[in-house]
Amino acid sequence: MNKEILSYFAVLAFGVNAGIASAHTVNPVPTTTGNNFTMLDGTGAIVGGTNDVEFTWDGSLNTDVSSATSNVTISSDQPFFGAHWDAHDVMLYGPGVYTIYTDCPSGQPSCGSGASYTVTVNQGQIMGHLLFDWSGNTNIDVINVWESGQFGPSPMFTGTQTTTDSYSGDDATVWSLMSTDWDGDGINGAGMVDGPFVGFSANFNLVKPVPIPAALWLFGSGVVGLVAVARRRTAVL
Repeated sequence: MNKEILSYFAVLAFGVNAGIASAHTVNPVPTTTGNNFTMLDGTGAIVGGTNDVEFTWDGSLNTDVSSATSNVTISSDQPFFGAHWDAHDVMLYGPGVYTIYTDCPSGQPSCGSGASYTVTVNQGQIMGHLLFDWSGNTNIDVINVWESGQFGPSPMFTGTQTTTDSYSGDDATVWSLMSTDWDGDGINGAGMVDGPFVGFSANFNLVKPVPIPAALWLFGSGVVGLVAVARRRTAVL
């Protein structure tokens, strides 16, 4: 096996295994649809939601609240309790400790006015801060801390949807960005401290991953084996 072919298999093996390694990590995608919105009350019970959320991320992460910019859009045509809702000024942050104030002008969450959230975002997690408008109520602060995994301990909204994207309705579905119980109260998300839903948790579970077929796992292992054999043969020659 010549060096060119050997190099090809080496690159291919790296690419396949890198894809496998990143299958359950956070990776930006341009736009996905059929994502989930689940609203939970103060007891953790579902009070509404949809599986028709469109999510777009430019791939960047903010690292400081004072200089943060909106880098995500989240939207849906499906109403919540009969009224249209809108998420805007959505800002994603990487690992760190952040304080978000709730009485700030849109897009300026570090103003120091109003009630606040202090959030620790660990490695392997990202934080989403967004402003939620619903039925004449504007700029309701929502904080999600996302990681790859399963939605729990709370239930997930599994109602009907109108998009053609498939949704299993299975609480065990692995999501690339899953809202966690980051404040440790036993309910996914965190209770809102402003607006008409104080104590309720708005959870967005986003970016359904594309599963890697089992054949690719075997293919990746086989390619690695071919590379090893080729190296041994080259050493003998």
